[in-house]
Order: sequence, then C-alpha cells, then structure tokens
Amino acid sequence: LLAISGVALVVSIFDLLPFDAAWVAIVLCGIPIVLEALIGLITAFDIKADVLVSLALIAAVLIGEDFAAGEVAFIMQLGALLEDVTVARARAGIEKLVHLTPQTARLLLPDGENIVPAGQVRVGDRLRVLPGESIPVDGVITSGQTSINQAVMTGESLPVDKTVGDEVSSGTVNQYGAFEMRATKVGEDSSIQRMIRLVQSADAGKARIVSLADRWATWIVVTALTAAAGTWIVTGEVLRAVTILVVFCPCALVLATPTAIMAAIGNATPHGVLVKEGDALERLARVRVVAFDKTGTLTNESILLEYYMDVLGNESAEALDLAFLNSFYHSGVRNPIDNALLACQTMPGREAHFGELLAQYRKTDEIPFDYARKVVSTLVTAADGSSKLILKGDVAHVVARCGTVAYRGQVLPMEEDTAQSVSAVVSEMLQDGMKVIAVAQKEMGTADHITSADEQNLTLVGYLAFFDAPKKTARASIAALKRLKVTPKVLPGDQ
Repeated sequence: LLAISGVALVVSIFDLLPFDAAWVAIVLCGIPIVLEALIGLITAFDIKADVLVSLALIAAVLIGEDFAAGEVAFIMQLGALLEDVTVARARAGIEKLVHLTPQTARLLLPDGENIVPAGQVRVGDRLRVLPGESIPVDGVITSGQTSINQAVMTGESLPVDKTVGDEVSSGTVNQYGAFEMRATKVGEDSSIQRMIRLVQSADAGKARIVSLADRWATWIVVTALTAAAGTWIVTGEVLRAVTILVVFCPCALVLATPTAIMAAIGNATPHGVLVKEGDALERLARVRVVAFDKTGTLTNESILLEYYMDVLGNESAEALDLAFLNSFYHSGVRNPIDNALLACQTMPGREAHFGELLAQYRKTDEIPFDYARKVVSTLVTAADGSSKLILKGDVAHVVARCGTVAYRGQVLPMEEDTAQSVSAVVSEMLQDGMKVIAVAQKEMGTADHITSADEQNLTLVGYLAFFDAPKKTARASIAALKRLKVTPKVLPGDQ
C-alpha cells in the first residue's frame, strides 16, 4: 500500500489522471493515521504526534492542498515502516537461539525406551542421553559419567566432566559416555528456553530520539494550533495557517531517525554485534564498562600448543612425541587439546619426524577417558614387538599414578620435592591462563592388552601447556574501547 501511494504521488505531480492521484495516498496512508489518533484521544486522551499530523492532513484537504496532505501521510507511514524493518532486522538473530532447542528425548519407561518430543517430558521423568545428542531438558545425572560441551551456555570450548549427582542443562551436548538423568526443569522452565526468553524480553523499545515527537506531542499540538490560529486571525489567509500545521509535522524526525538507526544496526550486524532495538543502540553510547566472553569472542574456538616440557620446565621433545601418539591413536571424541597436538604434524621442519613416529608405532589397546579417571591411556607397539603404555590427562591424576620421573635421560624416584616442583611450575602456567596436561609412560614388554591396574608406577615424562589464541582483531578492538574511555573486562567460562 505504501508503494502504491508513492506511485500515486508521482502521478499526481505530472497530473496524468482525470482526478488528483494524491487522494490514493490520502486514503491508504492518511486514514489509518487519523483513525489511530482518534482512538488514542477517545480511549486514553493520549495526545501523540499523530494528532498533529491528522490536523494537518484534514486542514490541507479542506483547503484543496491534496498533494501536501498525501505527501505528509506518505512520509509518516514510510517512517513507521522503516522502524518496523529495523526491529525485524535486529530480532532476526534471536531466531538462531530457537534452533538450539532439542526436539526429542529418550524417555525411559518400565517396558523400555521411547523417543518422544522434548515438550512431552515432565518433571521426574527418567531419560537416557547418548554421545553426540543434545540434552533435552534440565536435570540431574542418576547413572553414568560423561563430559558435556556447554559452549552454548558458557562459550567455553572444552567439555566439562559430569557424573552422578551433577546437574546438566538443556541445549548442551553430551560428548562421550551415555548416561541416565532425572528431569528437574522442563518446557519453558528449562535453561535454553529461559535464555531465549531473556533475550526476547530484554529492556528495549523505541530509541528516545524516535519517540521525541510523541513525548512532546501535547505541547507541540498546543503551540501549532495557537500559531496557526494566530496567523489566520492576523493575515486572514487560511493557507498560511495550514502551512504552519504542515511545517509543525515531525516528518523529518519520523523519517530520518529510523533510517539512521536501521543503518547503524545493519552496519553492526556483519561485525557480530546484535542490537535488539533502537533504544538499546542509543543507550550504548553511555556504556562505560564492556564485559567479554573469552573463547570464540576474544580468542579463537581452537587452542594452540605453547610449551612441551620436562618436569622442571625444560623443553622436552619426548613429552610432545608421547602426547602426540596418545592423541593420534585414541578412538574417543577428540577435544581441542587433541586437535592442537595433531596439528604438530605441520610444524615447520618436523613433518617428517611425526611421519616416522607413526610408522614406528602401531596402536595395540587403549583405556578411554572418563570422568573418574580424568586420563586416557594408549598401548602402542614398536616394530621389534616391544610395547609401551602412554598416559595423558589432568596433571594431578597423572602424577598420582607415577612412581618415577624422567629427567635428562635419567629415571629418578618421584620424591616429595620433585612433586612440589611439578606443582609450582604447573601453578605458574595456570596463573598465566594456560591449560596444562601431563604425560607419562611405562614399558610393557610384549603386552598386547592393558587394564587400569597397569596405570600405576608410571614414569612422569613432562607436561604440555596450551592457550586460547587471541583473534587478530582482538587487540585493535580492545585498544579502540580504551580510546573511548570504556573499560574492558573478561568473564571466562574456564578459569
């Protein structure tokens, strides 16, 4: 209808029809404005800018200025359309959250398992979640242990270990083992639905500059009517009086501000900034502290290997080689640390070395990672038939399984001062924001099978430190904020 009105105004300029085509714009765009003004006055005595617009429209029509009336109506409706488009564009990103909502659940019944829509799950129902599946509702694990990818909630790339009694949230992803859970919050009460509602109901509305005309409408209307009446009385020319009413119409404000806001929101979107509505954009100018998530925001989703060291902090190629073999051969779901170790194959000058390492050893057996152990073991066998167990994982859990340490070609007893040295070096790296794992080994003769009992009296070889690589744009963005006197803060989900 707005497009038809615009065409009609163009036709009116060239006087191509036997009647004034501007009446099309008056009817299609003007009548809704007049009706809305009347309804507001009658039901709530609410004087807004549309009251002044309606007076100008009616006055222009009464004195035969049909084109002026149609033009005012068209501009006002165009501004309203731009405002609607702005809101629609800003809210489009919210729909992405809806797609995170799990659609089905594995409901455990006395006679077996039944797949049902997630919306049918009730508080107290028992559910099973398999590896790779999204958790359908909030709940508590009643059986099993696993690691959960909680990136949708916390942004953290590494999965979080969970076992019996731990809470799990809807929308997060089960990484490793199958488990059973009891539903505690379902439907609209679940975490993912609460997050969606928070975004949808965030305090936002028209930008204050857009509603400026409405907030001052009463005074504007009184002033305009007084000026118009005074001009008519003094000059005796009704055209001059109507001109004052038309000029008082906030067309420029109504048209220009939604256009500017829409352009600003549109420019922010490609940079990953979702602005819900114009009011939020306007309030952004008063922000003095900005809080960032870390992983995926200031840093990349992947992590990079920083150090590979022996127990006293000296560079150790042996620790790297063992950790690489462990990650390459274990069959579980690979996490970002595994991916960082496998990326060592492309280290400049060492491509051939890792190729030879894989050619030298083959996988014989493994004990996969689980929550209680916090380590993963791989048994590899060399060409001469000799086997070794390689264990990597959480530093404390690896050290607890070690009776000796490797240092500069020697194997020394794991004494108390050695363990304290390990703890001191690891603590320093953790303070620097590193993610640290330890690696150990054990000669297994000609064994072709391992059990958890074999994960004792190992030799601690060293540890590896990883860090979240900052995005190339992060430094410039933080510097720009500081130039604006805005203080950046980081709220990470890991440390």
